[in-house]
Parts: sequence; structure tokens; C-alpha cells
Amino acid sequence: MRTKIWLKPEQLELYIKQLERFRDLYSQLDQMLEEGFQFKAGAPNFQTMLSVSMQLQAKIR
Repeated sequence: MRTKIWLKPEQLELYIKQLERFRDLYSQLDQMLEEGFQFKAGAPNFQTMLSVSMQLQAKIR
């Protein structure tokens, strides 16, 4: 299902910045997963992954 988004010219720059932030957060998440991440408490990168996941979830909403 496609949704069209109608933006005013002054909104376009902000929308592009939001997309870039989403891309950057997703890239960080993807990089962590490629490094053999184990999502379990006590793992060395658990807190970082949890933090990035929560940021990504907040940006999606």
C-alpha cells in the first residue's frame, strides 16, 4: 500500500533531515548486527544495542 505525502516546500528540508537520521540509525543497527551481536543481558554490546533500538523505535513513531 502506497501513501502519498504532500509537503510544502518549507517542510521538505526537515523531512529530508528526518529521513537521513533514520538512515543513520538503521545503519548503526545493521552494523552491530553484522558484528555477531547477541541480544542477551550481560553481553558486552547489549546496552548499546538496546539504546540504538530504542532510538530507532522512537524515530519510527
